[in-house]
Amino acid sequence: LLPLQRNPTGVRVLAQSYDWKPVGTAIVYPNAHASNPQDVGVWIAWASDGFTTPTYLMANGAQLRWSADGGRILYAYDGIRSIGADGSNPTLLIADPADTSRETRSVNWPTWAPDGTHVAYRYKTINVRKSKITYDVFRATDTGADATEISSDSGTLPRWR
Repeated sequence: LLPLQRNPTGVRVLAQSYDWKPVGTAIVYPNAHASNPQDVGVWIAWASDGFTTPTYLMANGAQLRWSADGGRILYAYDGIRSIGADGSNPTLLIADPADTSRETRSVNWPTWAPDGTHVAYRYKTINVRKSKITYDVFRATDTGADATEISSDSGTLPRWR
């Protein structure tokens, strides 16, 4: 709760939106509702300075998740992407699937495997004609390759155990 109370940019951060670095030295969070346009984006706040001087990471991102080693951050923005904790090497891992005249599709809620070798994510399909939404869970390598469905229309968010 401390980072939420001392949010350096002065906005409320949804609990589902931020993530602690594995060793607890920082949080990464999106700030999409700032009154000052300079404060919009994804930020990292450091425990070492009491979370008072955040570091700007990038312009867009949500559903942020640190890798187990703290070196990369997984996030959703027009697909599933990752970026170095220092803002280097932004990479598109899984693109949002193409929409059709009958379906709108997107991927979201990414999460790392504990060993960092895979990611899991939710594949959302909205069938416009039937007014039905399905949520499937997929797994892919940490580079986005070899996507495999692991749960069909479960409605759950992916979690590693």
